[in-house]
Amino acid sequence: MKEITDTEIKIINAARKVFFEKGFKGATMREIAAEAGGNLSMVNYYFRSKENLFYLINDETFTTLLSKVSQCILREESIEEKITGIVNEYTDFFMLNPQIPSFISGEIIRNPKKIAALIKEKVSESNIHKDFEVKLRQHVEAGVFKPGTNILQIFINIISLTVFPIISQPIIQESYGLSSEDYKQFVLNRKVEISNMIIQSIKA
Repeated sequence: MKEITDTEIKIINAARKVFFEKGFKGATMREIAAEAGGNLSMVNYYFRSKENLFYLINDETFTTLLSKVSQCILREESIEEKITGIVNEYTDFFMLNPQIPSFISGEIIRNPKKIAALIKEKVSESNIHKDFEVKLRQHVEAGVFKPGTNILQIFINIISLTVFPIISQPIIQESYGLSSEDYKQFVLNRKVEISNMIIQSIKA
């Protein structure tokens, strides 16, 4: 595998910042080059196009998040503990990277098929669902979880419930008079709230 250079790292970091702030459509290669402390020729030499950089950043984002989720699923824990762990990972990831949910939402609207294909590829590579799905089915068959309980509903609930407060941060803080610290604590407290809500919703 080709070793990545310091210059490439600077360009990737610059592209991540510009894409997260402006999205694919709003970002330009000149802005990325300026942010990296170089010129347009330098960026073109290493990455050829804005599209190449954009999908590299997306790939990196999904790989990082799915790796954390995969680790939760593979632990020797109960499903309830796995769900709690996944909720914690999503919440922590989005708290550390609050620009990512808005960025991904914008790109889903702009190019849903491309983003869907990328997510499908990363999920398939990580193989995160199979073990979890088997255990879910066993719990349903044993009467522990409700009939119809499935992994898609669980993951969509987790993503929806963890992403919305991040996207809505300015509205939540302004509407309820929360300081930055109050808001941070509010989101962290939701870890327990979301985990309990999802677990209770699937129990028979």
